[in-house]
Amino acid sequence: MTMMERVESLLINYPETRVNDNLLLDQVWRADLLNTMSQQEFNTLSYRMFSKLLQEGSLSNPKAVTRARRKVQQDKPYLKHKHIANYRAEMAERYRIMGAQGRIGELL
Repeated sequence: MTMMERVESLLINYPETRVNDNLLLDQVWRADLLNTMSQQEFNTLSYRMFSKLLQEGSLSNPKAVTRARRKVQQDKPYLKHKHIANYRAEMAERYRIMGAQGRIGELL
């Protein structure tokens, strides 16, 4: 399963990940870890071991996860958080109007 597919599945099944990259990354890393160890090992995983796995590249790259989220949400807008998407659209329209009116200085 590609990172985009993994992220899309999480955005669908855990809507709170649509607005919280830390939670999304937590879910991705949880799946990474559970693919390499038992639930009991996961439950007793020390920070030192987690850090080692992260440093050696055994866990998904955080930048790849957030990049995949942005791409999935761009391709499938219904997976965006509605309030944030509406706010951004309103602000874009506001800036477009102010720019057209020559009020660029007010934007800075």
